[in-house]
Amino acid sequence: MAINYTIQANVVDITADAPKSADVFLVDTNVWYWMTYSNATTFVPSQLSDYPGYINKALGENSKIHHTGLSLAELSHLIEKTEREIYERTVCAIKTKEYRHNKSIERSRVA
Repeated sequence: MAINYTIQANVVDITADAPKSADVFLVDTNVWYWMTYSNATTFVPSQLSDYPGYINKALGENSKIHHTGLSLAELSHLIEKTEREIYERTVCAIKTKEYRHNKSIERSRVA
């Protein structure tokens, strides 16, 4: 028998919305990525103004901001992947496990 979930959430266009104090947000890993990872500018600069601006407005309105326990592990994985891609573009192609185990200096930004 298939499970029938009822999702009680709204997708918000952050470029048109004004957060309110009663709002509650579950912030996705990608938002933390764009807000906290300095090399994210290499890929999509427009995200660097939209996400932080909206989150700062929400915090200014005392909205509740939540995250999941998996966010940190997922964020670390995404940053490591990006750092490996940068390494590949600037130095040479490398497999993930080789990068992870043999390039500790390059991976230091992941921590």
